[in-house]
Amino acid sequence: MVPGASPFGVATNDPQRIVGPYIPSVHFYVAGFGPFKHPDSVIEVPQSFATSPSAFRLDALDKGVAAWPQRKRVLAVLPPLVQNGDRFFLELRRRGTEYDQGIQPETGGQSPAAITIYSHNATTGRIKYEGRIALSGAPGDRDFHSFRGFFTVRMNTVDADFGSVDLWLVAVTTGSTLE
Repeated sequence: MVPGASPFGVATNDPQRIVGPYIPSVHFYVAGFGPFKHPDSVIEVPQSFATSPSAFRLDALDKGVAAWPQRKRVLAVLPPLVQNGDRFFLELRRRGTEYDQGIQPETGGQSPAAITIYSHNATTGRIKYEGRIALSGAPGDRDFHSFRGFFTVRMNTVDADFGSVDLWLVAVTTGSTLE
């Protein structure tokens, strides 16, 4: 340390002072952190999605942070469809002006704006990144199929600024179809 320098001073041009990206909301939810247990911040998908499709709108995490103290629904929690199965989580990550500034709006970047999918195993406590649905420029469809979770999530519409998406969720069982 430089003599006379304060270890707590703000180094405004030091690239190491920028931290990011935002920690995925699933970590806060699993830890029981208050705001991520609030019904206006989290969509608890009903168990009935096992037999009937569920549709909902999800807002970007940075949009939810910027709207505080008003709440936005920034995390969707899918209950396990099998005994001792993992819970799954959906979160919209887009380019923000703060911690998520490295997320790119197109898939040509290293980290495109996307719906990110995570799982949590209650026995091991492990949270795992499962995959993503890129919001634009993605080749192929706008679906994510989880063979471990027995569900498919489809992105129906995306706001022009990637601030919100409309999703459709269906359980996938023998003989079911996605139409």
